Amino acid sequence: MARWSDNERGSALLIALLVILSLAAVGMLAVHQVNYELHAAGNQRIAKQGYFLGEAGLAAPVAQAAKDQNVFLSFLQTNSFIVRMDDIYTDFYGLDHLEQGDLGAFGPEFQDDTDTFWITYFSDPVDTKRVPGFSMAGFCYRKYTMTADGLLGTGNIDPEDHPESVTHTTQRRFISHIYLGPFPCGL
Repeated sequence: MARWSDNERGSALLIALLVILSLAAVGMLAVHQVNYELHAAGNQRIAKQGYFLGEAGLAAPVAQAAKDQNVFLSFLQTNSFIVRMDDIYTDFYGLDHLEQGDLGAFGPEFQDDTDTFWITYFSDPVDTKRVPGFSMAGFCYRKYTMTADGLLGTGNIDPEDHPESVTHTTQRRFISHIYLGPFPCGL
């Protein structure tokens, strides 16, 4: 049996320590990367929810206008050409039916219905006879520019807050046109 000298034992100990330190560094980097990926996936999920919330701000008023455009037009005039999520859906996404411990439609970050909404602004109407695909024979259409804003989160971020207290927030804006009609010209 060969005996190791003190120098050889010290070298083996030093090599073992270096291997353990390098493996620990690789492990810490892997944990850091996984943590980063989890946060990025969460941010992407919240951004996508904000996207669809803003898109709902366009689709929901159009659906209401398609049901009965005369009622919708009088609603627009009464409400200063603004449509809010609560005007169409009183319990949009079921946020008022949350049970204790339920995460809700938007996850644990957005359990309060004041944190999620859309609002759509309509421009003043412009009468036009030119609508693609429709006859110009004696009828006019009202063209509106719709600007839909979707907000997920409170939007109140204080730079003095501690990082743990800052919430996720996302906002989306969509702009589109809607033609309502036909109406007899001059009406």
